[in-house]
Amino acid sequence: MLSLDGEKVVSRPYDLQKMRDLRNEMSEIHRAQARSEALREAVEEAAGKLPPIRVEALPTPQSSGKTLVLCMGDFHFGAEWTVKGLYGETLNRYNPEIFAQRMAELLGQVATILAKEGITDVALLMCGDSLDGMLRPSQLMKLRWGVVESCIRFAEYMSAWIGELSRIAHVRVFNVDANHTELRPLGSRRGDFNNENFEKIITWYIAERLKENANVEVDAESEAMKRLDVQGFSFLVTHGTDIKHMENAAKQAMLLYNERIDFLICAHKHREQGAIFGYTDSGNSMVIRVPSICGMDDYAQRLGYGGKPGALAMVIEAGYGRRCVYPLQ
Repeated sequence: MLSLDGEKVVSRPYDLQKMRDLRNEMSEIHRAQARSEALREAVEEAAGKLPPIRVEALPTPQSSGKTLVLCMGDFHFGAEWTVKGLYGETLNRYNPEIFAQRMAELLGQVATILAKEGITDVALLMCGDSLDGMLRPSQLMKLRWGVVESCIRFAEYMSAWIGELSRIAHVRVFNVDANHTELRPLGSRRGDFNNENFEKIITWYIAERLKENANVEVDAESEAMKRLDVQGFSFLVTHGTDIKHMENAAKQAMLLYNERIDFLICAHKHREQGAIFGYTDSGNSMVIRVPSICGMDDYAQRLGYGGKPGALAMVIEAGYGRRCVYPLQ
């Protein structure tokens, strides 16, 4: 082998091995990217064959300076369970029909809030765990359908639900990866396949189904964390699997991204929580854990946490911040 000045250079064995290792690593990265792109194309092609969800375009809104931030998570769609109390009373019952009933009631409550507040702009934050049945074999016994079928049924339902919401408001949609939707094939552990997550398929599907809806904008990339701006305030959304101490999580995120975070939104524990972790020139910085659509399950009951099913809506006003909060149940 010759150098740039024409001198002969002898390659040492470990140099050749380093080159081989580098080529193998680059090949693996390219294969992973190709698999992801092929899967996304297949999802978009399948969704594109369905009749589009068309909604009459709303007039361009005059800025009211207010946005409704609608936070929901832990849908665990497809699962069926009944949680009993000490005396045999039913604390929570959940199945696909109850899911649809709760989502319909939620849509009605959101419509009432929008009319009351005079808002036509919604930021929909889906905080993960859309599906159930990924972590333990015992969970598969609670599923009405297989995991793949549950994924498509949920994505189609949410596409229609967002379409209905878009009849009365302009909607921005965001989703994040979560632990229950992470694939763990062949006995692998959490984190072994970070990019293999069904939330990505759900997000791609919704984006494709609603691409012709002028009132909806879907962020088609689901990631572990998602940052967005609402009326000049910075939001960071994550599922919250690894959040043990809420205040520390927000501080670490600000140090990591080196920018202000006004609201950190997470889910995971099936109950509503809130904490102030500091303040900025725009007001208090908040960490907010949103309740779950599914409500308490037997696992949450054994761990001693969990709460009533619900969601959370916040009116964010420019120059002010969180004007008011609507707990939705």
